[in-house]
Amino acid sequence: SKANDGHTRGGCASSIRRRLATPSAQEAGKCRIFTDMRLKSIRNACHATTAVHLSQPKHHDMSIIGTSGTLLGCLDDGGHDGGLDEVSLYNRPLTHPELYTIYAAGSDGKCPLDGNRAPSVYAGEDIAILGTGTTLVLNGEAVDDGLPASGGLSTTWSVVFAPSGGGATFVDANSLTSEVTFSAEGVYVLRLLATDGLAQSDDFMAVRVGQVCTVEAPQGLTAWLPLDYSGYDEVVRQDSSIQLDPSWKAGKVGAALNAQDQLDALLVPARENLNIGSSEAGFTVEFWLDPDGDRSNDTSQKSILEWGVGATGRGFRIAHAYPRQLLFNFRELDGTEDRWLSTGGYLDESLGWYHICLVYERALGEARLYRNGALTHRWDVGDIDVDTAGDLWL
Repeated sequence: SKANDGHTRGGCASSIRRRLATPSAQEAGKCRIFTDMRLKSIRNACHATTAVHLSQPKHHDMSIIGTSGTLLGCLDDGGHDGGLDEVSLYNRPLTHPELYTIYAAGSDGKCPLDGNRAPSVYAGEDIAILGTGTTLVLNGEAVDDGLPASGGLSTTWSVVFAPSGGGATFVDANSLTSEVTFSAEGVYVLRLLATDGLAQSDDFMAVRVGQVCTVEAPQGLTAWLPLDYSGYDEVVRQDSSIQLDPSWKAGKVGAALNAQDQLDALLVPARENLNIGSSEAGFTVEFWLDPDGDRSNDTSQKSILEWGVGATGRGFRIAHAYPRQLLFNFRELDGTEDRWLSTGGYLDESLGWYHICLVYERALGEARLYRNGALTHRWDVGDIDVDTAGDLWL
């Protein structure tokens, strides 16, 4: 299902704003028109596999403008085919024990970070409860500007992801403070939708039922995208991503991005916490990957994570290619050199989810690759500044 319906959390696709930040009717109208046109242009361009260049907007939504001030094109290789979950970036090389504990946690995942979100509609922070016998009292928030005059603010809770055999029962799904119970243990994703009859916005929260996490996020974590029906970043507490038209699936931890074509993609605009390539210590990228068995033998390269693309040129890249291999391009920040690393036959789609962890330790000039917590490859790449300064595509 497409949970977001073309609306972005914290973006300008709605006249609803958190607390006192309510736009004028004129601003909201311009914002809605601009966003609808922009997304339509992106989708049409992706189908044509050509880049689109649009002028900078005058109102609000800057999230789909690349670092050069123009809209970035789509992934010309079509992007990764399969599932992607729990993408995490670190500004240092993780140790083997640290990354193994993340793999061993499996579907429990890393413990949620503390703090509240501040999108347009606020569902509440992610939470854990003891078990199915516990009643959770929700605490959502929604604010409207009172327009249109004939409308009125209404809200609805729903479940967009549940563990196998699980379900949620709301006492009053239209109440911001409804009570809810769960029928099975696991990770649930709840959606709070608010509408004034003309525009709508939504927010999501994850509820862990009977799953006590034991793995705290390691130090140096700079970005964490759980991909639970959005591109929300748990570290910076915002979702500035543009969702072209992604689909979702059951992931290793909660929900996951289900990449099948060019529109199943997220673009996260360049920002400091994503730029890990020049860290003095090195960096780590770790995620869960579920390769698609129907396309694993495709002879083309399929990007899993990629910085840059389109107007800004390609930067650091992790790709999936025939025959069932992973590729890593340690592209220099100045663009002078590409350093490709390859694994050979590495992925078996029949085995489901893999935990993939790439570590670069600058002091040793060494890149290391771990699969399901075990070291599989070492490469001597030297002391390089890897290009992660551009926008990030998933």
